[in-house]
Amino acid sequence: MSAWMCNNSTISAVAYAIVEERLHTAGGFVAVSDVHESLVFENIRSLKHRYGDRADGMIEEYDHVTAAEALPALEPHDIRSLANCLYYQSCEHPEYESSPGCEVTKALIDLIEKRFADKGIDKDRIPDGPWGLTELTAVSKRSFFDLTKPENRETKAALKSIGLTLAY
Repeated sequence: MSAWMCNNSTISAVAYAIVEERLHTAGGFVAVSDVHESLVFENIRSLKHRYGDRADGMIEEYDHVTAAEALPALEPHDIRSLANCLYYQSCEHPEYESSPGCEVTKALIDLIEKRFADKGIDKDRIPDGPWGLTELTAVSKRSFFDLTKPENRETKAALKSIGLTLAY
């Protein structure tokens, strides 16, 4: 398994979603900046645990949250993918699972999956979003999940019923 430092936009988008969904208080956080700081810290701890001294060249200590208006519009499945990416890149150290950053990240993923499940969409049928925001501009016109296939008609109808329209 490898790990990398998620970019600031990815971490910021996840932090905003956690606060928007009011999940941040479970981790003892007060503001978006607190959540962001914790998510950055856990990502760095993961890299240091995995790579030791070699991680120094990989680490970026973001001291600010990317402004919300600078982030692209994201659908729930996009946020879920970003949160899964951050979780995956941060889970290398043994204390991660008990950290507040992990708690709120997992809570966000679970909440989004529950909302899809409530509309009849199993988590394995949720469309994939970008694995980090650096991919977003390159793939925004590409289909991650082919809703034109006959076997996906139910998923397309369920997505439409919760107000989610895929532009690609």
